[in-house]
Amino acid sequence: EATIQVEVEAGKLGRLRTFFEKGTSRVLHLSCYGHPEQLTFENGTGSVEILEVEELRSLVQSAKCPLQLVVVNSFYSGRIGRVFLEAGVPHVVCCHHTETFRDKAASHFTKNLYHALASNKSLKQAFHLAKEAVRINDFSKNIDRYVLLPQKAENDFYHDIPVFFTKPVPPSGIMGNPFESMP
Repeated sequence: EATIQVEVEAGKLGRLRTFFEKGTSRVLHLSCYGHPEQLTFENGTGSVEILEVEELRSLVQSAKCPLQLVVVNSFYSGRIGRVFLEAGVPHVVCCHHTETFRDKAASHFTKNLYHALASNKSLKQAFHLAKEAVRINDFSKNIDRYVLLPQKAENDFYHDIPVFFTKPVPPSGIMGNPFESMP
């Protein structure tokens, strides 16, 4: 019975700067053309605008509302994701694109990640569910291109946090005997 407010904007550099200035969200999904040292945005007039990683780091650190999670869909998503980590974002999901930018596997991963998060799964649970959805639907067997940063041991609880809701996240699996209350 909760509502998640989503704002979708074309990936223009000015809008990204405004996002950080407004500081009204704890989650950012960034889909852009990546490069090891910069992000590239279309500006709507047929040319591009460049954001160097140092400026990105400064934007993140000056945000009015600290980000809790960033999801990066891009070439070089790991490099971009590490910039967000270095700037203080505690959780980053990286979805490295293959040669084809309109990647069905990445779209399926993203859809399943957000569906699980909206169902109050922890970030760690949602991430693993999204990877498994890609694997079992034969979009791609290369699920290693999806990375949750900072990387932790599988039994570590660092990423076991709710993203959209503040109520406790239930543990994965079935709790107790589901047939106990049946007549």
